[in-house]
Amino acid sequence: MTVATTLLVTGGAVFAATTASGATAAPAHRNGTAAVREAPAAAPSGFVDLPTRPVANDGRAHEFTVHYRNIGTARVVAPQVLVESPEAGPYLAPGDVRLEQFDVATQQWTPVPLETQTGTLYTAIPATGRLLPSGADLDVQYRLTVEPAGVAAARQAVIQPRIVLFGSGSGPVLGT
Repeated sequence: MTVATTLLVTGGAVFAATTASGATAAPAHRNGTAAVREAPAAAPSGFVDLPTRPVANDGRAHEFTVHYRNIGTARVVAPQVLVESPEAGPYLAPGDVRLEQFDVATQQWTPVPLETQTGTLYTAIPATGRLLPSGADLDVQYRLTVEPAGVAAARQAVIQPRIVLFGSGSGPVLGT
């Protein structure tokens, strides 16, 4: 069974970027995949943290969409998902959660491997990003399942999506 947090007609939660002034970026408009193409990525030059959301440990798949609108010049970007454990523990292990990404080309959900460090699970920063033109949107659909906790300890998870920025784009700075 899949549980979707609905903030869009298409379903899933949308994590929206904000401008440096704290205002929410313009509403999402899907530009299709033609405007976004793969590009080699250098070392990350920054990150745009998007709003967090808790996920229940109910064993059900929770869908969410990572949304980013490029309001600056064209730049290479990539989504990254962090799954945070409570500060006091218990800490999540990769086997406690299942993260999947929706592949638009195949219309299938594909598993996303997670790495771990100090109680945070995260997706690796990719070797290639997506060249996102000015004014274009990046929307990536995910679903996360947190396995039900045993009697020993309750597992809690918080999704912290972010956008990895590559190179030196000019124009407004997004996020905080």
